[in-house]
Amino acid sequence: VACGLMVAAALEAAETLSQEGVEARVLDMHTIKPLDQPAIERAARETGAIVTVEEHLKTGGLGAAVAQTVTERFPVPMAFVGLANQYAESGQGQALLEKYSLMPADIADAARQAVDIIRRRTGRGGVGRHLAPIRLRGGDAGRGKRSDRTGHLSGRSCLYSVSGRAAVCRLQNLQPAQPARGRTE
Repeated sequence: VACGLMVAAALEAAETLSQEGVEARVLDMHTIKPLDQPAIERAARETGAIVTVEEHLKTGGLGAAVAQTVTERFPVPMAFVGLANQYAESGQGQALLEKYSLMPADIADAARQAVDIIRRRTGRGGVGRHLAPIRLRGGDAGRGKRSDRTGHLSGRSCLYSVSGRAAVCRLQNLQPAQPARGRTE
C-alpha cells in the first residue's frame, strides 16, 4: 500500500519481486482520509501480508492507518517503509530517498521480510494462488476501462499487479495453483 511519490518506487520494487517469483500488488492509496478500508482488507485476505510505503514518518501516517485497519479487519504480517522518528533534511530528491531508505530496493526488502514471516508461520517455503491482471487506462482506471497498465480495481483505489504469472503470498492455501483467467474486480 503506497501513496504519492512512493507508488512509482513500489511498482519498481514489485517488478523486482516478480522476477524472483513473488507477485507483489501495489495499492495506490491516494487518500489517507477517507481510507479505503475494504481495499486494504481485500489485499490482506488475498496476499497474506501488507507492506506500507510512504515518504512520511512511519508513525501517524499511512502505515499507522493501514495497520489499524488490518488489525481490526484481517490481521496479517506487516512491514513499514517510511521515515524513522527523526527530522529530515532538505536536499536533492533522489539523494534524500536514498539516505532515508525509500528506494525500490528497500521496499522489496520489506516485502521479503513479510514473506519470510509467512513462511516461518506456515512452515512452507512456497507461495500460492495466482492472480490474472486486468488492463487499466490511466485516466479511466477508476471507471474500470481497460488499457496498457495491469491492475485490479478496488473501490476508490487502484491495485496494480506486475505479473499475472507470479505467485501471491497468502497465509492460507499456500499450494501452487494455476493462474486465474479473465479475473476482474
